[in-house]
Amino acid sequence: MASFAEATVVPVPLEAILAPLMLLNRDRVWSLAAMATAGCICAAAVGYAVGWLFFETAGPWLLDTFNWGGEFEKAQAWIQAYGFWAVLVIGIVPIPFQTAMLLAGVTGMFFPLFLLATVLSRGARYFGLAALMLLLSHRRSPAYRRKRWREQAGS
Repeated sequence: MASFAEATVVPVPLEAILAPLMLLNRDRVWSLAAMATAGCICAAAVGYAVGWLFFETAGPWLLDTFNWGGEFEKAQAWIQAYGFWAVLVIGIVPIPFQTAMLLAGVTGMFFPLFLLATVLSRGARYFGLAALMLLLSHRRSPAYRRKRWREQAGS
């Protein structure tokens, strides 16, 4: 649910919440990454549909809400020129993904190709974070050690 919200309306990186969760739940890092990826894919489909179906009516409001007015034409031209690669890059770098999903819908990008770029980019981002958290987990935080102690003590 948090991934869906992050990818649709909340422009705050999910990694800020996901990384500590992964550190505290090492046995669930892969399922957390899978849930984050799945939520983002669902949100991307909704964002694409909003761009494709409702941009004519809701577009001006969205541009004002997210303050995209001046940059919209440049971003739209970039999506039209590079398509798959543009979505892939936006999905990996720390740019709000709402940009890619709305513009892909507005430009009428081939939907299966858009979903493939979304799966690859966001999957790389979240599963990469999971791998990093497993590698760094030997430096456990005091909160993690307290949680493990409580689990071992049976409380």
